[in-house]
Amino acid sequence: KESEGWLWNNFFVVQKDINDKHKRNQPVNDILKPDSDTYSPFTLLEYDERLHIFIANTDLDELIQSQINTMIETLGINLSWVTKKRKNHLRQIIEKVNLGGSWQQEAANNYQFFTAFEMCRKKLQTQENQ
Repeated sequence: KESEGWLWNNFFVVQKDINDKHKRNQPVNDILKPDSDTYSPFTLLEYDERLHIFIANTDLDELIQSQINTMIETLGINLSWVTKKRKNHLRQIIEKVNLGGSWQQEAANNYQFFTAFEMCRKKLQTQENQ
């Protein structure tokens, strides 16, 4: 950080390869900064449960969508190895629910990919109720 890098709000868990190789010297827009007062992944993002990738919320202005999609790329959120892990994890959960398990139980047992999990759950529960 250029200034006050020692502040708690500047500490995030990072994956070294993404930080060193992917993000590197690319400009970072704070639009997806999780400690921002205005940050809400459920407002800014959508999750495609078929491809298991994040995209900008298509209800947002096109300029904001472009900024979000650029940051998804910059931050490596949809890198193939990340997507593969997320896909395998969430497919197992969705399969359990489809075989009679409950979303509530799966939420209690879930230990990773929380945002993608919640987005899948909301979308699939909405489809079930229609």
